[in-house]
Amino acid sequence: MLSQPGYVKKIILIIEADANQRRLYSAVFRQDGFTVIEATDGEEGLRRTREDRPDVLLLALALPKLRGLDVLAKIKGEKDTRDIPVVIFSLLGGELDMHRAEGLGAEAFLSKGKCSPRGLLEKVHEVLAAQNMKGTRTYGLFLTEGKGDLAKLRKDMSLPASGKCASCGKHMLLKLTPDPSRKNDQWFTARFVCTECGK
Repeated sequence: MLSQPGYVKKIILIIEADANQRRLYSAVFRQDGFTVIEATDGEEGLRRTREDRPDVLLLALALPKLRGLDVLAKIKGEKDTRDIPVVIFSLLGGELDMHRAEGLGAEAFLSKGKCSPRGLLEKVHEVLAAQNMKGTRTYGLFLTEGKGDLAKLRKDMSLPASGKCASCGKHMLLKLTPDPSRKNDQWFTARFVCTECGK
């Protein structure tokens, strides 16, 4: 279970047309302590978003009645729902779709073929943590070959020598977030994150 002690139960709305996929993701999030709401098409997903105000949305792109990107545009365009974080999770992972989703305000875009259920769960937790720290600076640093202690860090952390994700082959970055438990802004929490699959 990824949720920590003192974790407040969160509501996730899963908007997915495929019943098997919906069942799988619902089970993963319920097991982690989420309250799960489901919608089978874009119109129902939009209505449930407006009525239930979930903490986070998991949104497929290939939906009947109203396409996923149209749902995203409406959610991010309305005052009452625009701050709800949206994670796009779809087989339709073309670059054009990714750029459009990013432009419309999606917090993350993951490909079903490249991300495990656990990777998805971790990404949703990351998105919720970022939402809770709105206004807090977060930095993503790419590591450059031949600079500083990069080789030593990779060895000590058992990271691939290529600096790329072992799962999908895309670049990793070091994500830094100011540590709120410290008195000044010079202390950070850090983790390596894949720019593609979020692992």
